[in-house]
Amino acid sequence: MKQASFLSMAIAFLLLLCPPVRLGAQASLGFRAGINVATFGGGPIDTSYEYREGVNIGAYLDLSVSEKVGLQIGVGYGEKGADLTAETELGTLDWKNPIGYLEIPILLRVDLATGSRVSPQVMFGPTISLKTSCKWETEVSGSPLKLDCDGAGFDYRTMDFGAMGGLSVKVALSDGIALVGGSLYTIGLRSIGEGGDSVKNRAFSITLGLAFPLG
Repeated sequence: MKQASFLSMAIAFLLLLCPPVRLGAQASLGFRAGINVATFGGGPIDTSYEYREGVNIGAYLDLSVSEKVGLQIGVGYGEKGADLTAETELGTLDWKNPIGYLEIPILLRVDLATGSRVSPQVMFGPTISLKTSCKWETEVSGSPLKLDCDGAGFDYRTMDFGAMGGLSVKVALSDGIALVGGSLYTIGLRSIGEGGDSVKNRAFSITLGLAFPLG
């Protein structure tokens, strides 16, 4: 119920942010899919978190404000989290913490080469994330243990906020359809736990997709 209420408020908030442009040649709808390479930043200084891979899928509405500048509002699912391998008195500890998020990025887009078939773009802006799943998977000397973070009492925040930025390349195809590939880096601005620690999400995304004109 809390997740549904948050999603409704987020959609309403995004609609208010949309600039007053007419849907048509100035707008496009895009779909993308790819991978996340994620880890944690911060935390105890002697903790060296490892990277883990996950899926990244989503859709976005691209609204042109001017010839070179646009606003890209998206919604999608991304897998983040981190892994850790450490030696303990009981043996080698293999720890995995996959976390799934519903993500809503609001990105300013700047075209670096307008009027050409191949157009590099710079994108940056804030992103809001809603935790949809969280697991703890540990194994010590061959003894596995899998827990749900919430069910086991681990106090993870439901919402995360971050800053996102990166590059994309748009290749014009036929009938206004475009192939779009990009890479974005997300820095979490809020600790993932309620306990006051400084562990934050970090993720590098590589995606490929198609954009279709509206109107």
